[in-house]
Amino acid sequence: NGPTNGLELLLGDAQSLRLPEQEKIAIDYLKEHREELRALGNFPGVEALNLGFQYRAPSRAIGVCVGPSKGLMFHALEAGVRVNYYITLPRHRADS
Repeated sequence: NGPTNGLELLLGDAQSLRLPEQEKIAIDYLKEHREELRALGNFPGVEALNLGFQYRAPSRAIGVCVGPSKGLMFHALEAGVRVNYYITLPRHRADS
């Protein structure tokens, strides 16, 4: 979305981890750092805390619907964090 002012923490290799594995890492992090994240979110000038996941759709996919697990959503809400998914769709060639 363009340049941003902020802090980025990489919690795992999104290129090689499946969504459930990414969520497990995120849940563990949110649980361990909930109070610190809440304090950061209340700091003057902070507009949002975002948690981003990457998902590569299978080659046969023409669309996807992705949302957080109940456990992830619980811990994200507790920490004041918004969950986002970044989806990569495969390129399809038009039939001739």
